[in-house]
Amino acid sequence: MRSTFLFIVILIFTMALIMLNQTWAQMWLIYSRHDLPWQAWRFLTASFCHTNSYHFAINSAGLIVIWQLFKPHLPWQRLFALIIMVSSFVGLGLWLFNPDVIWYVGLSGTLHGLFSYGVCKDIAQKVSLAWPLLFGLIGKLAFEQFGSEPTMMANLIEANVMVDAHLYGAIIGLICYLTGFFTLQFKHKESKH
Repeated sequence: MRSTFLFIVILIFTMALIMLNQTWAQMWLIYSRHDLPWQAWRFLTASFCHTNSYHFAINSAGLIVIWQLFKPHLPWQRLFALIIMVSSFVGLGLWLFNPDVIWYVGLSGTLHGLFSYGVCKDIAQKVSLAWPLLFGLIGKLAFEQFGSEPTMMANLIEANVMVDAHLYGAIIGLICYLTGFFTLQFKHKESKH
């Protein structure tokens, strides 16, 4: 647990340093359609950039809350791997399916992926609050996709909220869970023979 806490502190510190160097981040780290796919690292690194201190604080708090909710499922190695996978595929998803998105920053798509993964693990372990959390996530995603624009948050972070990144993150978190689940089931059947 201490290793995971240390990893989260290092990640938040790194995101703070990036936020303090906005010009450099814009040149090298943000999702910028003009620079993709040739600067492919931007699919990943855009998640660690933020528009302002509110955006940074909200995402950092979200990371801590999700870690606290799903601590047993997120040792630092798995958390690291999930952040890399989900962040990269959120960026790739935006590039493939949202040609109108010119630039993107923020960890929220990744946070939705971590939440999706964690709630699936909780459901598998029959944690009592897992189903309400899943329905809450599905409701939030549906509202974002079919409801009104989240203007209060957009005003706070001084940018449009990229709700498709939230959807892509949640789907990728589910895929990460399912691939791990089926891999484990396959290994379990192989060991019986």
